[in-house]
Amino acid sequence: MDQLNLLQPEFVINVGDLIEGYTREKDELHSQWNEVEGLISKLKMPFFYTPGNHDLSYPEAKEVWNERYGQGYYSFLYHNVLFLVLNSEDAQRMEPPPGMEESIKLYNRLQTENPQKAKEMLAEFMKDEAVVAGLTKPVEFPEEQLNWIKNTLQEHSTVRWTFLFMHEPAWENPSESFREIQLLLKGRSFTWFAGHLHYYDYDNIDGSEYITMGPAGASWHHDGPGNVDHITWVTMKEEGPEIGNIALKGIFDRKGLDTTMFGAYDRKGLPE
Repeated sequence: MDQLNLLQPEFVINVGDLIEGYTREKDELHSQWNEVEGLISKLKMPFFYTPGNHDLSYPEAKEVWNERYGQGYYSFLYHNVLFLVLNSEDAQRMEPPPGMEESIKLYNRLQTENPQKAKEMLAEFMKDEAVVAGLTKPVEFPEEQLNWIKNTLQEHSTVRWTFLFMHEPAWENPSESFREIQLLLKGRSFTWFAGHLHYYDYDNIDGSEYITMGPAGASWHHDGPGNVDHITWVTMKEEGPEIGNIALKGIFDRKGLDTTMFGAYDRKGLPE
């Protein structure tokens, strides 16, 4: 939050998974959201939420989200640019693996006490059949959300660009309902953003850009160049968006490279 305040964007959009979730206890879910909102309140600009699987892990979590933030999809206009925030968790998907809440707590503890053990635990988790099935299952968009997307796009047919945000990169294994959204976008200038995979990835599909964000401090799930803690900075130009990725370890204030801001984002051994 401090680093974003240094950069002074007009507003910030997150692509989901702000809380650990995976608990049915509403008091605990509210407590996690209270903590997150306390951090977000430091921002000097508006912040827009996108629901992720951790945020909407169980029916109880969806109820808490609805209580606090309302419907999981919405839109807004800014300088004749349309922003659509979608809910990739809207349809009922696979039930989380048993003991997920306890596993997350153990993993978080091991990251401090035994990082190598935490890494091994994550590797095993990512091989779990239920996890693999969940990650590869196509994202479905229910009819109500599809109708809303169609109506919103029709209502704003003359905007100069459209940005779409959702948590899961549904284009990786597109469902019929996602292909329907792509058809609705045909003939428009648009850019997609998602997250979920903890790994930065770029796709150009039929001339449009589809970007999967890396994390901003969360665990890395794969090896490779997409392992980066970052923000994506978008500047809207007349001809389209200019997009630059900024590594968090490259943003520090006028006081210099003190570890209060910089060290927490360095994965190579600087003091936390």
